[in-house]
Amino acid sequence: SPNATYSGACHLFHYSPQWATRDVVGHEFAHGVVNYTSSLEYLFQSGALNESFADIFGHFVDPGDWLVGEDLPGGALRDMSDPPEFGQPDRMSTYQLIPDTSDRGGVHTNSGIHNKAAFLLTDGGLFNGRQIVGIGAAKADRLLYASLTGLVSTSRFLDARNRALWIAKVWANPVSPVFGFTTADVCSVRNAFAAVELGSGDADCDGIEDVFEQDS
Repeated sequence: SPNATYSGACHLFHYSPQWATRDVVGHEFAHGVVNYTSSLEYLFQSGALNESFADIFGHFVDPGDWLVGEDLPGGALRDMSDPPEFGQPDRMSTYQLIPDTSDRGGVHTNSGIHNKAAFLLTDGGLFNGRQIVGIGAAKADRLLYASLTGLVSTSRFLDARNRALWIAKVWANPVSPVFGFTTADVCSVRNAFAAVELGSGDADCDGIEDVFEQDS
């Protein structure tokens, strides 16, 4: 069937006719970047992160919408802003337990969870009881790339959240901020991931996670 793939073993990209669209090419090249950085194992949560980061950087090179593959002959494959529209979960409580004999444990399915967090982090919005202020594409792109390159092959969703949060906190140092990051951006990271049920949020953005205070 028509498809696009990246083979890390032989450094080969393959695109079926009419499949070399901007976001799909970005997606496959991002797989190459993943292979040479964190080398996320293509299985279960680490594999879903692998797919999600490929979707994320495919979006950032084709940022007109949050659809994946909207210019393909058969139309879009996924919607990062609304994963359930294409049968994907958008929070951990709806994570799909899929055996490794099927799509490597559902890497193209459960990627919707991290995709939703990336969408909320970038554009903001109200989701799952959380109000998120988006940090914008420029900051989100840098942060998510730094998060990817700090992961290891067996990293899981919560590891990606924790890495993104740690980097945001370092970059938001008031003495020497990096890329314009602020404490408000750190709050957005916490709340975007908390909205998809990864880690604790910070509803009042006071720098103390909700799990540690009673009046959040």
